[in-house]
Amino acid sequence: MNISSRFVHPANRASYMDKSLELTQRITFFEATILNIKFFKNGVPVALTPKGPEKGFNRAIVIIRYQVAVLPSTKLVNRLIEQEWVLEGGQWLVIPDLSALLQ
Repeated sequence: MNISSRFVHPANRASYMDKSLELTQRITFFEATILNIKFFKNGVPVALTPKGPEKGFNRAIVIIRYQVAVLPSTKLVNRLIEQEWVLEGGQWLVIPDLSALLQ
């Protein structure tokens, strides 16, 4: 979690680090699959070409399906998580919502 925190948007980093301990103690990850990615440039959806998204996009919404077990349960469950990624200063940063994983 400490290593991945450098990819978290600075405005969300403190909250991410605060919840990271609970996340590592309560969740076991079994699989993560990217289901969809939507690309945007200045809030407007970007067209997809056969080679990928048009150049110049600065935001992406990534839909990921996680298979996890959340203590105290040992049951394997699926969680669909929408992650927002933004390009700032030439670096891609995530704006995470860890609470959706902990439900």
